[in-house]
Amino acid sequence: MQNRFSQKPAAVLVLAATLLFMAAVPAFAASPGSPLLPADRSILDFPENAEFRAADFSGFITARTADLGKSPPLYRSNGWSKWKREVIQAGDCQYLVYAAERGGSWPLYSQGTWIIKRRLGSGDFIQAKIFLKSDPGTYIRVRPDGDRSRLDLVIRGGVFTADTPLPLPFERVLVSKMADLVDATRDAVDWSLLDPDPADYGEVEALASAIRSRLHDLRYADDGGLDAAGKLVFIASGASQAAKNAGLNCSGFAQWVIDGILKPVSGQWLGRSTLSIKHIDSRKSAAEPSFEDSLDPYFGLDWTRNLAVAAGSVLEGLPENDPKAADVTQAPFALIEASQTAADGDPSYRDFAPYEEDAGFASEGIPALLWWLAIKDPGYFYLASLSAQDEAGLRHHYHVTVLLPWFDARGEFHVDVFESAAETSLKALIDRTKGQMIHLVRVKAESTFDPPVLNPGRIP
Repeated sequence: MQNRFSQKPAAVLVLAATLLFMAAVPAFAASPGSPLLPADRSILDFPENAEFRAADFSGFITARTADLGKSPPLYRSNGWSKWKREVIQAGDCQYLVYAAERGGSWPLYSQGTWIIKRRLGSGDFIQAKIFLKSDPGTYIRVRPDGDRSRLDLVIRGGVFTADTPLPLPFERVLVSKMADLVDATRDAVDWSLLDPDPADYGEVEALASAIRSRLHDLRYADDGGLDAAGKLVFIASGASQAAKNAGLNCSGFAQWVIDGILKPVSGQWLGRSTLSIKHIDSRKSAAEPSFEDSLDPYFGLDWTRNLAVAAGSVLEGLPENDPKAADVTQAPFALIEASQTAADGDPSYRDFAPYEEDAGFASEGIPALLWWLAIKDPGYFYLASLSAQDEAGLRHHYHVTVLLPWFDARGEFHVDVFESAAETSLKALIDRTKGQMIHLVRVKAESTFDPPVLNPGRIP
């Protein structure tokens, strides 16, 4: 039987291709693919340039825009960093940049960087953008609002709070420390989102490392899965695989990961018959019976749910008869940014739809969602079922990945991505799923990992 779960239907491939696009951005802007920079500090030890902004307020920040256009870059240092002050003009706007040095350069999105935007000619202030992490999509945006200001908190492109009242005039904001802005909004903004405790993520980090250390033992094979004895079989039929080409596909690999964390606890591995159970009656809308038999379009959804519930019943006492018991159904934001450019001025946000039953969330919101899940529910990892609709409107769950979000000892965020017996990246996953949906189920991480050994000669 042809593997029903390792390749996209042709219509889905066409759909995915048509959804790819390139956004034009100013030449000085960081693109969504800009590399994340190491060595960020905690929000409690934020790199500050407030003394320079205060010294510059009357002669630079509030000077005539016509005069500032001729200003050469100015370099200054303090206990946190070496800073580059420069003026950039684009369109009818002027940007006053205080950029923190990283590795001998001054990326516009390095942690601690301020970008103050003014209107050319009038000199009116439009906003200040302060980067909280060295990531184009993680910042606060502050805008003047009469004799006060308003603040947006954006993390990994997700708008966690918008138009939050900030009881400071904008001119005061421009010379304030980050700690002042945090104190002024402590009751309205959840700043704990930027202050993880690295001790909470030891199990996830250890599991990611254990999976990575065993990848050399694996190979990809179409329709490849495991039976309850840990032997390689074909998922569709249950027949044994030929030893020469035996391996795992994306769903079989996810099973291998779950087997690895369950065996030390329960003493058993899972079987394909249990994991292949369809939950047609629990779906919001099932496919026509003929499609269920010929295409099995919800295979990935059922498979990941079965894996998560099997793990949850052993590790956390989840009910075995509820296929949705481990589903992730909440997102803490309803807006995402439309473009991750460092100096974008007006809020370029668009709606982010709530959870869609049996489909999950739009893929572009997954980085922000994983950040929030890691902060609020540390110690878990996620099985993702990717899906897209074909030309007839039928949703196909066509691929499974394993996502492990964690913060290291410096507070830097990692999402380790494993799929089809290989390690990839979150950026690669999101780039290739634009316009598609990703459904997540949670699994408690265990650092003790004992998966089936598939190639004993290659295990050290």
